[in-house]
Amino acid sequence: MSKAKVAVLHTSPETVLADYNRLLELAEVRRTLDPQATTILKDNISWHYPMPSANTTPWQLEGTILALRQAGYNDLVCVQNQTLVVSAFKGEDLNHYVPIFRHYHIPVLYNFKTEDMKWVPYRPKAKMLALDQIYPEGIHLPDYFFGKNIVHLPTVKCVSGDTEVIMADGSVIPIRDLVEKQLAGVPHATLDSDGDSKVESQADLLAWDEAGNIGTHTATVFWRTSARGRRILRLRTRTGRTLTATADHLIRTPSGWTAISTLTTGTRVAIARKLKVAGISQPLPRTYAAPEAVSVVARAGRKYSAACSQQMIDDYQAGDTAIAIAERHGVRWQVVQSILRRHGVPVRGCANQLRIPETTSPDFWRWFGYVIAEGNLERGKTCDKLWWANSDPILRQDFIQLTEALFGLEARERREGESAYLYSTNLGRFFEELGLPVPLKSGNKRVPELLFRCPDEEIAAFLSGYLDGDGTVNKKQTTLSATTKSPQLAHDLQILFGRLGVVAFCQSVERTIPGRWKEPRTYYQVTVSGEGLAQLASQLQLKKQEKRERLERQAERFLASKPSNWDVVPLPTDTFRAVRMGLGFTQASTGKPASVNSIEGGYQSPTPRIARYFVNLFTQHDIEGRFAAGIAQLRALASGDLAWDVVESIEDVTDEGIDLYDVTVPSAGSFLGNGLVLHNCHIYTTTTGAMKNAFGGLLATHRHYTHTWIHETLVDLLAIQKEIHPGIFAVMDGTTAGNGPGPRTMTPVVKNVILASADQVAIDAVAAKLMGFDPLSIGYIRLAHEHGLGVGDPREIELVGDDVSGENWGFQVGQSFHRFLGWLSWYGPTRVLQKLIFRTPIVIIPQLVSEVNHDYIHWPLKEKHIFERWRRETPWGQLFQRYERFGESGDR
Repeated sequence: MSKAKVAVLHTSPETVLADYNRLLELAEVRRTLDPQATTILKDNISWHYPMPSANTTPWQLEGTILALRQAGYNDLVCVQNQTLVVSAFKGEDLNHYVPIFRHYHIPVLYNFKTEDMKWVPYRPKAKMLALDQIYPEGIHLPDYFFGKNIVHLPTVKCVSGDTEVIMADGSVIPIRDLVEKQLAGVPHATLDSDGDSKVESQADLLAWDEAGNIGTHTATVFWRTSARGRRILRLRTRTGRTLTATADHLIRTPSGWTAISTLTTGTRVAIARKLKVAGISQPLPRTYAAPEAVSVVARAGRKYSAACSQQMIDDYQAGDTAIAIAERHGVRWQVVQSILRRHGVPVRGCANQLRIPETTSPDFWRWFGYVIAEGNLERGKTCDKLWWANSDPILRQDFIQLTEALFGLEARERREGESAYLYSTNLGRFFEELGLPVPLKSGNKRVPELLFRCPDEEIAAFLSGYLDGDGTVNKKQTTLSATTKSPQLAHDLQILFGRLGVVAFCQSVERTIPGRWKEPRTYYQVTVSGEGLAQLASQLQLKKQEKRERLERQAERFLASKPSNWDVVPLPTDTFRAVRMGLGFTQASTGKPASVNSIEGGYQSPTPRIARYFVNLFTQHDIEGRFAAGIAQLRALASGDLAWDVVESIEDVTDEGIDLYDVTVPSAGSFLGNGLVLHNCHIYTTTTGAMKNAFGGLLATHRHYTHTWIHETLVDLLAIQKEIHPGIFAVMDGTTAGNGPGPRTMTPVVKNVILASADQVAIDAVAAKLMGFDPLSIGYIRLAHEHGLGVGDPREIELVGDDVSGENWGFQVGQSFHRFLGWLSWYGPTRVLQKLIFRTPIVIIPQLVSEVNHDYIHWPLKEKHIFERWRRETPWGQLFQRYERFGESGDR
């Protein structure tokens, strides 16, 4: 595919009209549009109220008109469309288009007025992806559009397979396994020529929302793609978390979503502090449990009475060994076996038979914590042997008692009193059913997978047993640590601490053991410090007295001194100061003047406790809600569910065999990957641009039927446009761009950029890349690129004008009530009701809900204030005011 050309210019209110003329020349408008044909100006009114970044700007409209006339296109006409909740008449008036139309004598037609145009059936030449199925009665288009040029006037509005995600039930699985399971379970997965796959399904996992909370959300789309020569980076943080992902994958930072490639050493990134899982006790596999006792009535023999034989049989079926029974009765063990065989009782040999509890419990996991800390399991020919070493008599006795109570096995102490051992048939097989390797040694240990789905009290019991055996509480520093030879175990422990709301560090360390080897060997140390110690002191039940008392002392020491360490909240200085001063607080009157001075001076970020103190203080005093947005930003950053890790290194990965996966989580816009808060694929189209602008022009008011298949619909519409228009061109305004949930509730951000191109796909791809998104991860751009309707790969796009190749605005989709309703309607569990709700008179209900939400709640309570601030405080808002005075003379 040949390179596409997109013109991009930086502009200002003083030069914007001249810049639009230069922009169209750079984009070679004369080579695109037929000079003999009428040219339709298709403006964009996403909301009739004048929200910056949602609608075509008046200078964009005027600048395009002037540039087109300068290029020789004098036969211009504007076509407006209307939706169920947006009025074209109010929109063109409130956005100041009407005086421009009058001044330049531009006629305005409306595709919903029969006197202007009629809707006629059309059979596309191109194969449709969705429209022919959405409208089985036939596709209808406005007859006026045929044979005319069209100029659209829109505004600017994957990780490796090893990345672990945490499911709603607590399971920790590689994203590869999650996606492949969904692809295998749904036969109608979309598959392209490159082998990339996408499927719509559902799976509940943990994700972070814009309010700062981590909880359960539903993933609805699952993606698999190849690296295809894309740049892959590996990121490592101070706490030891790693991520391998494409360079443009977004990760959460204090300033918003940021591409990994733009991060630097020292950048703060969001990680999960508290993994909220409502775990439940799990049933244990019973394949290798002792068989149920068979009903046997003993018979008297020549030497032994029926009662004596019955006792031997009952004890044996209860789990006792033949040797133990023989010792109690003062006979040889061969006698016991003879009695058993005579009564048809299966003989299992001399090893203890394994009895397995029905479900997990705190005692079960405490025992396993002991084993993972200091146990080794060997497999023998007839039975398995478990060695457990610890010199503490209290722990050793607890281990022996738990072994008997849980499994009916006798753990015997060695004479030296430093270890215990036990023999049992099938113990190794039981361990394997729990996902553990056998033989189990220090280098291959891991946490049984079942534990991640259990409640927090059982996780605390496991950690208590493990740390009693293998943990160290430092005398001089407020740290608790455990060192292991197994990197997988260290990683698992880090996740388990997260279940208890504690951030743990994981680092490799070099250790030598005198007398055993001279060369240092690599171990993995998991460490908890600071506020985490206070958390653990109240949750762990350590039995080793010295260790328990030291942990309690260190927790008290932390609470008394409240030291500032790495665990801080990077509150934005400007927002903090604006809220404080706006509420009338002096530094002293906040009650923490030193902390205020440190925050606003940029000297030091506050600890989570101090940050939440200020958030609560500001919330209590913002009675009128004037600073609600700023306080919400501070609250999200200070959320108890989050911690702010530090990037330690970022390096390129050259492995060509890396596989890439992603998911769509509409209700959150994120997911947790290796504990990091990562952006995901998006609901609807992520960005609104040139391709989306055709949505209103070529589809009637029933276009809401298409939302579930919005990406395929936009591709179909572009194919149709190429058939009916002699020329297609796009002029995009990014002087004020929209960040957040669009198209009507975005945050305006001044960016001073304008774009133009004859390639609708390319201009949308460039806009998406500027906003911080991977263009080919956006469905409609990627599909259009793959179907040869335009160029969506930034590497195949030639930028002319100003250099914006290094820009990344870090935008995000965000959440809104309207977007949530849209997800329910088009993608969520209620989408089965689409035909009932949207294709019957009931449609008036969602129409009224949307209208009330936008016009009578959002606009007066929030968006109007955002608009007025933009209008008053930005140069583009002041230019908008001048258009209010735009008259027949063209004065502004």
